[in-house]
Amino acid sequence: MRVHVVVARHARAVDAIRAYAEHLVEALNTRGEDACLVSPSRVTRPADVTLVQYNPFSFGRWGLAPSLVLWALRQRCSGSSGMLVLMVHEPYVATVDARTCLMAAWQRTQLVLLRLGARRVLAPSADQARRCGKRFRRARVLPVGSNLPDGRLGRDAARRSLGAQADDIVLVTFAASPAGHRQDLVSAAARGVVGMGRSCVLLVLGVGNTVPPGVPPEVCISRPGHLPDAELARQLAAGDIFVAPYVDGVSTRRTALMAALQHALPVVGTVTVRSDRVLRDSVAIVGIAVDAVDESARATEWLARNGEERLRRGMAARALFEREFAWERIAERLVRELE
Repeated sequence: MRVHVVVARHARAVDAIRAYAEHLVEALNTRGEDACLVSPSRVTRPADVTLVQYNPFSFGRWGLAPSLVLWALRQRCSGSSGMLVLMVHEPYVATVDARTCLMAAWQRTQLVLLRLGARRVLAPSADQARRCGKRFRRARVLPVGSNLPDGRLGRDAARRSLGAQADDIVLVTFAASPAGHRQDLVSAAARGVVGMGRSCVLLVLGVGNTVPPGVPPEVCISRPGHLPDAELARQLAAGDIFVAPYVDGVSTRRTALMAALQHALPVVGTVTVRSDRVLRDSVAIVGIAVDAVDESARATEWLARNGEERLRRGMAARALFEREFAWERIAERLVRELE
């Protein structure tokens, strides 16, 4: 099967959607498919499937991309692209004020037109699939994977570079920015560790992620900024507990969460009605409510006290990753959807 995976051209240092597409192409080719990464202007040969990686802001200013809609309709009508499939990483902007309401209006219309042109619609989580709408083409779930290599062999060296001793607890939080995250839950997690008398290192990963306010002064904070993927994976592997304070809850669209599962980290994470069942039901995740600051502290303290429980939940995290979110599993699910 010849597959064109279409992504927008960007010059950003970190582009999670492009990284996702690159890993997907590699996994499809490993399976024996003929997959390649292309931009909309560089589709030069016929394909059995054209898989568009869609986020409105990737293809147009303020998320307005009429040229993408016209391109998709031409591809559908010409037949040279084979089956046109839409992977919706973000349907439209969340509405919080008059400006975002206006942007969401045209982005919703744009998404409807793209869905009309597509033969299949996919989304990385059940909540994103719901937001795509039920009419025309109902979206099916295809989760994301980790965009990082496996850095677990570098755990000991990474902990030494952080100055962490064997008994110290290393908390990890990982995001592109603090937007959509309850940073007070991270601070509470750190307070839970130092409150029981354990030394704590808080590792804040991500280019735009900021140090949460209210972290106790005795906590050693490391914020390395942009790192090559191999070093980023090594730093992540140094952790003991991953804190996932998402406003919308843990979900299968979060590549940082997938990387934590990949590196066998137990997770203290927010659980909401928007969270996917496969994560809500997993032993790997100690679920807390979004506004439960004290609960974040208690859950993290409990894991910090119980090394055997951290190990058990870490093993469950790795098993869940291999079963559901490894790239070969994602490629298999995609091929089944296309067939």
